[in-house]
Amino acid sequence: MKNTTINTNTNNNKKGENTMRKTNKKTRIIAAILAIVTAISVAAFATASASAAETAGQATTVQSDKDAQKAKDLEVLNKAKDGKEALEIFQRIIDRNERKRNEPKPDPIDHKGMTTVKTNSEEKDYNTFAEALEQAMNAKNASIKLHADQYEKMNLTIPDGCDINIDLNGFFMQSDGDLFTVNGGGVLHVSNGTLMGAASSVKANGTAYLNKVTFRHATNSAVNVAQGVKAIITNCTFEDNRGERGGAIYMPGEVYGSNIENNTFINNTASKEGGAVYTSTPIKNCTFKYNKSAGNGGAVYYGHSVLAIRDCNFEGNSAEGHGGALYMTAFNEILGNLFKDNHSDKNGGAVYVPEDINAKITFSKFFNNTAFGSGGGIYAGDHSKLEAFALTLTGNEAHNKGGAIYLGALSSSNHYFDAMTITNNKAAKGGGVYCDAGFAKAADVYLSREIIVKDNENSNFYLVKNCGKKAVLYTTKDFFSDKSNVYVNSSESGERAVVSLEEKFHENAFHGDNGRALERGSLHNYTLYIQ
Repeated sequence: MKNTTINTNTNNNKKGENTMRKTNKKTRIIAAILAIVTAISVAAFATASASAAETAGQATTVQSDKDAQKAKDLEVLNKAKDGKEALEIFQRIIDRNERKRNEPKPDPIDHKGMTTVKTNSEEKDYNTFAEALEQAMNAKNASIKLHADQYEKMNLTIPDGCDINIDLNGFFMQSDGDLFTVNGGGVLHVSNGTLMGAASSVKANGTAYLNKVTFRHATNSAVNVAQGVKAIITNCTFEDNRGERGGAIYMPGEVYGSNIENNTFINNTASKEGGAVYTSTPIKNCTFKYNKSAGNGGAVYYGHSVLAIRDCNFEGNSAEGHGGALYMTAFNEILGNLFKDNHSDKNGGAVYVPEDINAKITFSKFFNNTAFGSGGGIYAGDHSKLEAFALTLTGNEAHNKGGAIYLGALSSSNHYFDAMTITNNKAAKGGGVYCDAGFAKAADVYLSREIIVKDNENSNFYLVKNCGKKAVLYTTKDFFSDKSNVYVNSSESGERAVVSLEEKFHENAFHGDNGRALERGSLHNYTLYIQ
């Protein structure tokens, strides 16, 4: 009996010890988990509160919320039956905190610090751009940097005496009216972002500097510059803008120091002239694609400039009037440009030079341009002297006259060709070059070095007689007959076209219709008549 009692007590003691060990193990697990949860919860909530807190009051609120959540987590963990359940609860807490960290941040427009204004004396954040601009103008000379897109539709003015520099910092601004108006004595710098949805994004009656800005969806020319105002526009992109004159840029006249350089113009339109640009300001190293004009100048309507248009690409532009890519209104030198796939519903598939305007076009290429009228590549009107040097014209077409070049009659001086290659163009008359003749004088053309004019459809040179005047080709002493291949066709009147030779050996370079042999007996004083 005594032994039995002892054994029973011993078993009970062992059960008690096992139960105690399990309880202690659970307690240790929960304690460890609680320590981890506390650390993680504190870190997670501290991170959230640090990014969200803007004032001491807000920080206090966040801390209170954090403490309440931590208390709930501890209470739930203490109710766990065993270590396994405690681990499951712990995992749910971790998952919840992870979701909180990955939740999208509120739109920055609802928070302060959207813009930073830097003056000579201080640097400060502001809630709205309008507020920041007001403070910048109070300082007269200041910089503004964006930290969020500006969804508000605003109309802002830079007054006389203020010089404001705006760094868009990769964000955009929009307006339903003129976004920025620069008064006469004001100066505006804008860079590194997008301006969109305005009547004019920049309306400049004062100086404007625009760099690395994208302009979209303006309805009254994206950049509208007053006569006589300086503007420098560089490294910008203009897309889908429209206006009456110059869908992207309206900038009449030429102001010393103004410049349009390294810009891209795509799909801009004008209801009158200049699908992309209406200006006399020098244009350099720009790309014009798919711009349209309901009038003249599918890409550019251009006045006089000393530096003119250089190193630009014109592709796929069109005009319902003259000049599919370019319409010139004054003497200019057009240098180093590419004209490809441009079209005019009238004359000048790529370039149109109106009457009484001289032009110099050098080091340029014309490929596959078309005109419903005359001059698939270049149209030079009556009394408009054309100087052409180092040009290649291939694959251009005119439905009427001059597949590559149309030359109007002259009053005194002569057209001048030097180092030209004109091949595989076509027109109803004068697939290569059509030379007209007027009442005063024929469209005489001086041919200098290395002139290649061949393989054009419906004649290479088409020389016209009118009122007793014959269009004439003249060679100069440095004309290289051994490197030139010029086929000259009969004149429109049925009489023979004329080539006046500076040197007798130049005759080796010329051929008659369809390559027919020359009539040696027609050579008189070095003037070669070709049947």
